[in-house]
Amino acid sequence: MYLHESYNIEALNFLLDSININIPQLKAFNLMKFTRKITTEELNEMIIENEVANVAALIDDYHRWNDPRLQPTLSYEMKPSKRRRYLKYDEETGWDESVRWENIHGRHRKTAKFECKKDRKNIIKNVTTFNKYVGQDNILRVCARLGGFNWIYFRGDRFTKHPAFLEKIDCVGDSTFCDIYLKISPQLI
Repeated sequence: MYLHESYNIEALNFLLDSININIPQLKAFNLMKFTRKITTEELNEMIIENEVANVAALIDDYHRWNDPRLQPTLSYEMKPSKRRRYLKYDEETGWDESVRWENIHGRHRKTAKFECKKDRKNIIKNVTTFNKYVGQDNILRVCARLGGFNWIYFRGDRFTKHPAFLEKIDCVGDSTFCDIYLKISPQLI
């Protein structure tokens, strides 16, 4: 979730040094004191955008969407008209804006609904965690490439034992990224 302004890594690296924690593969910092809450309208927009991205990815993915017995030349990715059948296209912006659920049936619908439900749950979890820490002057959000198996590879369990560690959430769009919430001293800011 990269919705709010991220600060320069070199400028705020002293905050991590002050609490004696070294996080590899840093991408961004956020001081939660200067962020704003994500509203329910923004949350709903994020869910709809994610549904469109999921269905578009499933249409383009030959094995998840199409019958594996068909030849790859018959896949939906070769036929833009099939894609427009399932996704509502906005001519002005040039982007897909919503999913046409009434045109998706059978196992395609079941697969698409499952993927969307899984991501919807993760989006809501990310947003509620983010909103929980918004406005607090002693919280630092660190975006790092430590999600998924990177957490195991870089021994993420040692971060959870640190007294400044609060919470870790994997990002929805790319599970190799994660948000780590740390407690810092408000006098340092």
